[in-house]
Amino acid sequence: MKILLGGYYSPKGTLRYYERALEGIGEVTYCGVPYRFERPGYAPDANIAEMASRGAWDWYFYVEEWKSVFPLGINEVPFPTVGYFPDACYDIPRRKRMASFFDYVFISQQWLVEEFRAVNPQTYYLPFAFDPGRLQGFSLAVEPIFEVGFVGSLYKERARMLEKLSKRFKMNDYRADSSSKPLEYATEVYLRSKIVFNRLPLGYKDYNLRVFEVLGLKRFLITDRPSGENPLLKHRKHLAYYECEDDLVELVSHHLGDDREREAIAEEGHREVMGRHTYDHRVQRIWEIMAENGFRMQAPLRKARVDAVFLGYQKVFGRLMMLDSMANLFTQPEVSFMARLRALPYVVLAVLRRLRRMAWRKFVASFLTQFRRNGN
Repeated sequence: MKILLGGYYSPKGTLRYYERALEGIGEVTYCGVPYRFERPGYAPDANIAEMASRGAWDWYFYVEEWKSVFPLGINEVPFPTVGYFPDACYDIPRRKRMASFFDYVFISQQWLVEEFRAVNPQTYYLPFAFDPGRLQGFSLAVEPIFEVGFVGSLYKERARMLEKLSKRFKMNDYRADSSSKPLEYATEVYLRSKIVFNRLPLGYKDYNLRVFEVLGLKRFLITDRPSGENPLLKHRKHLAYYECEDDLVELVSHHLGDDREREAIAEEGHREVMGRHTYDHRVQRIWEIMAENGFRMQAPLRKARVDAVFLGYQKVFGRLMMLDSMANLFTQPEVSFMARLRALPYVVLAVLRRLRRMAWRKFVASFLTQFRRNGN
């Protein structure tokens, strides 16, 4: 089996986890953008239909991760296309527009599936998972030195809860900026913690990546409960859910005081994740769904007219502020004058967004420069 893989590669990104899982079932060709000096690639709007004409693949898999990367020709390739949107709950309009280009769409927020199906009927729930590669070079038997551990971003509510925990329990330096640290940093902190705290990101309502990472590393997790009546992971069987901020400290204290119960739950959570929730399992699920549908190529924009495809791309590129890509689309001779006219507002909005972002960057740079001068 040959898979064409697109998106944005990062050593800590979801695409890398899926790449490793896909390599277990076939030959993977990366067609995303370059990453530093580590990986060559293509332009963010490279035409994968042209690539397909030069090689033979069985399916195309695109992973969307908050980067300005969206290839042309998705609706024209002669094999099934799969789009995975792990953060579909953010900028929903853009991701719904992107979903119309793919034969099969997968999102990590179960509560959004029906809304996406209104755009693309072939939309399915596919939660995050654990990459067993995280275990390489580490021992699960390492002795914990922290009572509570956390690695991640600090939005207001999450920071307040961590502050409360830090006053009662021994913690790692959760304020440290982990974005510039290697993936091994988070793995080390989790393994060195008796309990790992999690607060779902704002707007998520479903399991985030940290849930599966922690359980995969056989550590006890305390997190808030996702929406839905039948969660994948059970309270006090695989992990512990806190119902509100007030009972968090009490719950942590209870599980720190009972090593046997905490370790038994962590063991069961680890067994559940390794048996059902690795990226190998997710790839298997994708393949099963495509097989159940006879590998039909049924993206809403596959049979659309040139103008509809043109406007679809302009809407996506506009939200991603891919101005060069938007300009290049206007050179297509087969696009009608009316379609070009209808696309102009998207261009104007994209330019305004870009200017607004640049202004903020200049303001921050100017502020930091002034701050350093005053400090000296």
